[in-house]
Amino acid sequence: MDNDIDLPKAGEHDTTLKALEDELAELRSQHQARPAEFEFKRALAVTLVYYSNTLHEAGRLAEAFCAIEEAIPIWRSMCKTWPKTVEENLAGALQVYSSQLHKAGREEEALNAAEESIPIYYTLHKAQPEAFEMQLHSVLLGYSTGLLQAGRFDDGLKATEQFIATYQTIRGSKTAADNESYAKTLMIYSHQLAEVYRFEDALKISDVSLAMSRTLHKDANVAKSLVARSAWLHALGRYDETMTITEESMKLLQDLSKANPEEFQPILATTLLAYSSLVFRARRLEEAVHANKQSSNLLVALNEAHPEKYLHRRLSSTLEQP
Repeated sequence: MDNDIDLPKAGEHDTTLKALEDELAELRSQHQARPAEFEFKRALAVTLVYYSNTLHEAGRLAEAFCAIEEAIPIWRSMCKTWPKTVEENLAGALQVYSSQLHKAGREEEALNAAEESIPIYYTLHKAQPEAFEMQLHSVLLGYSTGLLQAGRFDDGLKATEQFIATYQTIRGSKTAADNESYAKTLMIYSHQLAEVYRFEDALKISDVSLAMSRTLHKDANVAKSLVARSAWLHALGRYDETMTITEESMKLLQDLSKANPEEFQPILATTLLAYSSLVFRARRLEEAVHANKQSSNLLVALNEAHPEKYLHRRLSSTLEQP
């Protein structure tokens, strides 16, 4: 049945790609005849980016790179003559290229493309703040994440700090404090700090994020913040506080799991397992066994639904029984 579903998609890509290839042949001919003509250059570059995206979706990655690598120099050259008109197109093409490079595991090249796009987005945002706010946020946050994934932790943290400072400047501290996306960004920053073992700093940032999520009554964000906070406390050896936070997160996750089991049951299972270890450390053996059993039962159910995802967690739960 899977083949029956996938075949029409492949056919749709083939049809689209054939149409784009015919259009590109005509546009290249027009551009060759009148290379300085703005409309022909822009049409060719726009179509190349669309062609690259479609090739990428069809799994033809080498050809996708060729198309986007043909488009970007066109946008760069046009940006010298018509910067106000096409700089958004150049920034967008660079982001497409960065994303494709990242998915191909070419991290340094992906970061280089993102770095080239960031000053352009700052310029665009300065001219039209509301129109480019989300793009600027997305690019900066993606860039910081890419730096961390490439092992450039100091650069990644600096990029996130720059993102937060930019956000505060754009939105104003009062507005930002009431903004859900800002709270999520702070939580990401907290995780990044923990990745480099700065657990005290991670806790301070998570305090702010957690308080904002509580104010906004975003229970899902509160639960995830509590789970992270308990991990940071545990890493610092503050076990009593870890226990309190873990108990609060479990209660919230149990409620959330009823409404959205697919998202929250895995988190609940992991949290129950962590709680089992905590109460075992406190010599509360019956509670430890009960929490471990609850975790195991959840993992069994998850394994039955998605064996490829959860079998290893079920085995870990069994091995870690107190």
